[in-house]
Amino acid sequence: PSTSSRRSASSPDVPAPAATFEALPAACPGEILGLLEYLDARGGQEDVFRIAADTEREFGRLIAVVNAAELLDLVDTPKRVVVLSVEGVRLVRATPEGRKALFREHILRLRLFEHVRDALERQDDHRLPRDFVLELVALHMPNEDFEAVFGTFAAWGQFADLLAYDERTDTIALPDAR
Repeated sequence: PSTSSRRSASSPDVPAPAATFEALPAACPGEILGLLEYLDARGGQEDVFRIAADTEREFGRLIAVVNAAELLDLVDTPKRVVVLSVEGVRLVRATPEGRKALFREHILRLRLFEHVRDALERQDDHRLPRDFVLELVALHMPNEDFEAVFGTFAAWGQFADLLAYDERTDTIALPDAR
């Protein structure tokens, strides 16, 4: 069945799968920043098992946070060590507004954020239905839990002041379209 029948006439077409979209690990921005702050306070690197023990995090949960930070080029992970990258140092030492700007810069390198931002900018009202993002995820990341990916997408985008999400209307928008 066609998914286009569910889209409103004003929704842009969901691009056909061409480039690979990066899966978004389920980690909130606060967890990612917490990891960066932890590493910065310890000379910029630590063994992943030591981080789990020190922070009393379940190992699988910590790995999701580390993977998210690595996806954003904020850490490197040679073997068992998590190392703060130059970009990670910049972000952790920035002002709160600087952190948001740097986080925004990094998430816009990810295809999902790039496609959605471009689609939002093309809309006259700078709004899109939540289903637009869910369709992108379903097409480009068919093995992922699209609801979980949307939750991470919305949290990262809102933290970075890249987008707003209105749960009442199930729409995402550019921040100035609120």
